[in-house]
Amino acid sequence: MTLNGSNYTIPKSGSVSVTGTYDDQAVAYISAKGTNSSGGLIGEVVSFSIISRFPSSGSTIVNVDVPSDYFFLIIKNNGAEAVTKCYFNYGLTTQSLSYFSVPNNGSNYGFGYYSALSTYNLRLESNTYYWSFNPLALPFTNNQYKLLTLN
Repeated sequence: MTLNGSNYTIPKSGSVSVTGTYDDQAVAYISAKGTNSSGGLIGEVVSFSIISRFPSSGSTIVNVDVPSDYFFLIIKNNGAEAVTKCYFNYGLTTQSLSYFSVPNNGSNYGFGYYSALSTYNLRLESNTYYWSFNPLALPFTNNQYKLLTLN
């Protein structure tokens, strides 16, 4: 996050404290993204801004909400095999394929932010099985995520 020209990193589910002079404008530019274990990008970078003013106390709490036109993808694999492929918008002209591994250990794995569309669907595949989520049925709320549980 860049706030009034200074850079800050907000950890997952964390916060950052910034103080200012009464009635000064605070302009924050925020980018959120999912990363893999090597720091590489997964999904899309979500960028947005927040404009606020400092109150007379000099500090305030401003929630950083990812807009409702994005969602964060979480996959929990209870299946018999690891997932190796993910088709985004399977069967549509906008279909894309990503190769990543989701172990079949029952843990939640985050796979980044994606545009939230009412027609969005996913197909996940292992060597033997596949799971289809068509449509994803998103709630279209700020900070939304979709947990897909594979059995």
